[in-house]
Amino acid sequence: MKQFLLHIPESMVFELDEIAEELNCSKSQFIRQSIMRNLDICRNVEMPLIRDHYRHVHQNLIHNHADRKEDL
Repeated sequence: MKQFLLHIPESMVFELDEIAEELNCSKSQFIRQSIMRNLDICRNVEMPLIRDHYRHVHQNLIHNHADRKEDL
């Protein structure tokens, strides 16, 4: 497993300690689970919404461009 250094504000460390203790897990486990949850949200919710948004914008640009050509 790869490792990396993560700088966390002291106030957040205290909050991580409290939540990890409530969940009966280590801070490392909690952080890994949080990252996995955020990656899942990005991959399955945010990215499809962003793609749909730009697909819609692109279709509108093409449609508007075609309308302008007809007006000429």
